[in-house]
Amino acid sequence: MTATVEELYAVIEEKEANLHLAAELGKALLEKNETLTKEFEQTTNSHRQQLEVRYLISVLYKWVRLILFYLGYIIKAKPCLQNGKCYAWG
Repeated sequence: MTATVEELYAVIEEKEANLHLAAELGKALLEKNETLTKEFEQTTNSHRQQLEVRYLISVLYKWVRLILFYLGYIIKAKPCLQNGKCYAWG
């Protein structure tokens, strides 16, 4: 079974079309991969910033509690500091 020249050209054209299609699909996949990579990096950065904010809020909360704790002692000690006599702390 011998193929004619026309049949060989048809096979070559089909292979070229498949190759062109594969190149277009590869390019589209590469572009999609780049987009997804950028989105992943943005999401990661956003998540990291959220964790930092949560940590800073927890530190701030601890400092506020500590300040309020010491303010309680200062307020209770204020009468003692004003008149120099302190019989009880509250």
